[in-house]
Amino acid sequence: MTGKKRFAAFLFVMVGVMVLCCCASGNNQQKTSGAYDKMIDLQKRKAMAVRAEEPDLPAGFEATAETHEKMGDAYARQGDTVSALTEYQKSLEKNAQRTSPVFKTGMIFLGKELTDEAIAEFDKVLTREPQNASAWYGRGRALFQQKKIDLAKRDLGEALKLDDKMWQANALLGVILDTEKKHEEAQEAYRKALAVQTGSAAVYNDLGVSLYLSGKFDKAAEAFLKAFNINPENRRICNNLGLALYRLGNTEDSLEAFKRGGTESSAYNNLGYLQMKDKQYQKAMAALERAIETNPSYYTRAQKNLDKVKAALKQTDNK
Repeated sequence: MTGKKRFAAFLFVMVGVMVLCCCASGNNQQKTSGAYDKMIDLQKRKAMAVRAEEPDLPAGFEATAETHEKMGDAYARQGDTVSALTEYQKSLEKNAQRTSPVFKTGMIFLGKELTDEAIAEFDKVLTREPQNASAWYGRGRALFQQKKIDLAKRDLGEALKLDDKMWQANALLGVILDTEKKHEEAQEAYRKALAVQTGSAAVYNDLGVSLYLSGKFDKAAEAFLKAFNINPENRRICNNLGLALYRLGNTEDSLEAFKRGGTESSAYNNLGYLQMKDKQYQKAMAALERAIETNPSYYTRAQKNLDKVKAALKQTDNK
């Protein structure tokens, strides 16, 4: 059975901005300005068409705090975080006691890696609602991004005390425990997360990494396979699966997984690198030469690894 068949059998920036650069010459500037005017006019026509399709609002209509928040949610789902933040602010202007727009603002800041601003928003929520598990989790994530690990663990622990079904907190706690080399505890945290969120490829991948670091290569491969079945296009998951399969001695399936995670050249380079590390120099040389053969135009990494293999072989011969 071929490698591919065996592998098949084995598997089951707030808003984008357009910058128009104009040359200094008069003719080019006129052409660019003309194109810019046309673009603006087209956008205006589209906007008018959209407005024409929208139902007329009753006279004197005034949006409520809840309406503004829902509009902000809609903008956030579309990826328009600037408009979302604007609507959340309008919601708070209508009703300053609402905490959900504050929390959502913090999550947007967190997504933009504005951790200080995010923490400030989560603090506002926790001042009013100290039992808000989501705010504890949000602040824990922000502190983790700031590499304040002990504080992050504290906040995640508080979140889980208030809501032990908060799978995101367990998933992040698992990552932290893995960085502390507490792999058994990390795996337990991942399993708790997966008990609630069964379809998370990311958590299965993190579980696989933890199991791999523990030397449990068969369990790691099983976790990576589950992640792959959920998200087969994720290159990192494919490469992790290839790594676990290699450690299980399944070289052909490992190679096929590496191919799904990159190119044929990168797959042979990955395989050759692992074989080089295991001092299987003849096999490594064959794999690395194949990597260069399949794509000689740019694949310098394989050549560097091949040079290392040849140097190791020469040193072995001298001994």
